[in-house]
Amino acid sequence: PEAQWMTVMALGFLLGVRHALDADHIAAVATLLSHRPHLPMSGIIGLWWGFGHTVVLFLAGIAIFVLKLRVPGGLSQTAGFGVSLLLVVLGGSLAVSMTRERWHVHVHRHDGLSLLTCTVTGKAPRTPLPGPRSGSAACRTSC
Repeated sequence: PEAQWMTVMALGFLLGVRHALDADHIAAVATLLSHRPHLPMSGIIGLWWGFGHTVVLFLAGIAIFVLKLRVPGGLSQTAGFGVSLLLVVLGGSLAVSMTRERWHVHVHRHDGLSLLTCTVTGKAPRTPLPGPRSGSAACRTSC
């Protein structure tokens, strides 16, 4: 019985990780963090977003399990539509910010790595993606 419980817990964890890396989650977190180029603050916000998301899912799962509830298919479709609508709003918000702040997106190539950098006119660059070298002084000054 203990091995079965551990297997279920491990499967739940892996499914949770897969869920967290879904495109809608990545898009939502990226949009939320696009206004915060400071890496430590972005990390804290991402951590709290993930913690809040986990707590809500955990409490809902416990309630469904303990109360032996069934989630109707209509609720799932409605929730999916709500998430889709939220992503459209977040994307629109990001598009407005990019237009209003005159973002410039370009690619740097350093040591065989392609680094996407977003620069706001008259401001310091947004956090470049991906890679640890993307924030180097060479990336900031080479444009």
